[in-house]
Amino acid sequence: MTDDTRIFAAPWEPKLWVITAIAVVILLGAAALLLVGALQSLGAAPLTGVLKMIGAAVCIAGIVLFAVFAPRGYILGAQDIVISRFAGKIVLPLSDIAAVEIIPAGSPALKNVIRTLGVGGAFGYYGRFWNRHLGDFRAYITRTGPVVLLRRTCGVPVLISPDDVQAFAAAVEAALASPGAR
Repeated sequence: MTDDTRIFAAPWEPKLWVITAIAVVILLGAAALLLVGALQSLGAAPLTGVLKMIGAAVCIAGIVLFAVFAPRGYILGAQDIVISRFAGKIVLPLSDIAAVEIIPAGSPALKNVIRTLGVGGAFGYYGRFWNRHLGDFRAYITRTGPVVLLRRTCGVPVLISPDDVQAFAAAVEAALASPGAR
């Protein structure tokens, strides 16, 4: 990392902790019930037992997938913004950022959001979303406000939730103003 690299955490809001805990308990409970049922079924109905084991594996895999694709933090470099995840990073070149906006908690831009292909509460709120204020957008957030909206020159807007939205937005604007960013 260079001197002009800044790292921002992605802190979880209390509601996210609760939703994640509930999702994990439900999925682990379902996996446990399926495994018990599988063990009871293996002798009399082997196919049923195998299908129940597969169901249990799917429940456990769901927890793992939710966790690995969730945002873990944000790295602002000289040329790009990186959304850190266990499953690989997402890189947004600064040359693709047209504007940076801070959206406060409770804003209409964060209300009535429809998940088109995303996760809405287990380990984060991430994926593809839509509402009438933003249209199609991507979100990689761990709280529902305040967040930073990155408007892009091409592609859909991206929402992120760094720990210090003011410092992040100011740092991005400064990076955009520097000669090497565009």
